[in-house]
Amino acid sequence: MCFHTRIVSTAKQLELHFGVTRSDKLKEENAELIYHHANGYSHQQFWVIPQQRKDHMTPMMWGLLPFNKPGADHEAYYKKAIPWGAGLNAQAEKLFDHWMYKHSALTKRCIVPLSGFYEPHTCEKPKNFKVPYYFEQRDSPIISLAGIYSITPDKYVTFSILTKEAPEGSKYAIIHNVCGKCSSTN
Repeated sequence: MCFHTRIVSTAKQLELHFGVTRSDKLKEENAELIYHHANGYSHQQFWVIPQQRKDHMTPMMWGLLPFNKPGADHEAYYKKAIPWGAGLNAQAEKLFDHWMYKHSALTKRCIVPLSGFYEPHTCEKPKNFKVPYYFEQRDSPIISLAGIYSITPDKYVTFSILTKEAPEGSKYAIIHNVCGKCSSTN
């Protein structure tokens, strides 16, 4: 998954789908987190269902911050972390070993509800032209993605979506240009 998502379900629709609730304060504020195209590098808030409160959904900022650093300076941190994906995706293969993920791997897992996500495909013609492919679940308006989250000392709550390498030869690998096949007819 490459940092572009879509969520068009309302908070009430998510509550009904997952059997969860928001805090009364968020209901009063009528908070909606709807994005037709969310660019991860904007670090928007999404509804997330945390492991510790499976009956609750809460807004979290997309882009995992280190659990031991203050989040108040998150913009500077994200700017420096761009070459490493700014905490947007966590590689499942490194979940228990990577310093950034292992603190959350067992105790701070979550569900990230989305309508779908965009994956860029690079075509040869015109030269290196990127075509966005949209993925959604066939039989449901909501995809439940696995994630991890962290809470900084100053109480910033951030999350990352778990990803893994696409299986070689799969359609997803072809779209993601993992297998080296690249043409506008794929």
